[in-house]
Amino acid sequence: YYGIGKPFPGIILPQLASYSDVATDSVKKDLKGAKQLLKEAGWNKKNLPTFQYSGVSSVLTKQFYEQFRGFLKPLGYPRNKIKFKQYATFGDYSKAIKQGKLPFISLGWGLDYPDGENLMQLFYGPNKSPGSNSTNYENKRFDELYEKSSVMQPSPLRRKIYAEMTKILIDDCVLISGFSRTNIFVWHKDTVMYPSQSPHGNLFKYIDVL
Repeated sequence: YYGIGKPFPGIILPQLASYSDVATDSVKKDLKGAKQLLKEAGWNKKNLPTFQYSGVSSVLTKQFYEQFRGFLKPLGYPRNKIKFKQYATFGDYSKAIKQGKLPFISLGWGLDYPDGENLMQLFYGPNKSPGSNSTNYENKRFDELYEKSSVMQPSPLRRKIYAEMTKILIDDCVLISGFSRTNIFVWHKDTVMYPSQSPHGNLFKYIDVL
């Protein structure tokens, strides 16, 4: 995203009041540490499994795929073992996700409302596919904390709970996250624009021309 996005640990955006400071190790490049983990697990170029990267058949998705392979190349992951499985439409891709057919998925999330709860529910066990928990993640402690926090008002205590939930997701390596994208919109000076009230963006629509 041309250097204008913001990486952050976990899934709660730093722009949200429910964000809590957590260690940033999970979003820092550590090639030496990654190689050590592979070595400890007994993985090498010969026995590493084929990695399936899936997505919609588009130029942008294929660029992401090539970038992903580029990220893993210094780690020693053979390029020919990272395969791209493409789907004709997002509907086909979404269906495969909902059916739990994909070992690795690449998704973004637009907030329905500006609160960390909207993000935490994505990993709540009972919300697994075909619900919003597309990873089909289940963790008893995480689910207990979600149920407790989901009925709480914003507070320092809830932020503390969210910090623990975030650490669980990072330690279990449920996802590679997060990244907050910055969108740029340009419009003509002679148009009257109506800004969307969406909490995750500001999509302008013109309502008149001067």
